[in-house]
Amino acid sequence: MFPDDSSPEVGRRQRIRRRTFDGLFSFESFWAHFQNGASYNGRNDADKLAHLKASLTGDAGQILGDIGAGRCQKVCGPWRALARAYTGGLWVELPAGVQGA
Repeated sequence: MFPDDSSPEVGRRQRIRRRTFDGLFSFESFWAHFQNGASYNGRNDADKLAHLKASLTGDAGQILGDIGAGRCQKVCGPWRALARAYTGGLWVELPAGVQGA
């Protein structure tokens, strides 16, 4: 039997869990997973920034300290710094879907 519209399970869906990034695997793969999860989970820019900061570990986490607190107030600052560090400077433009200045 399938649940009807009054079932508490209708409309519930499992959230996509965030991965951590330490710089040892593909930045592009991390970015794609992060963006897909943020979109599916309905995160706003403040949520995205908090989750991005929480996702970074090891050397990748140190990048936030290196770019300064002022540039970490919008989600694009950390993404730019990570892209420069982990794509060999090949990905200099913000990826599609990253908002901010």
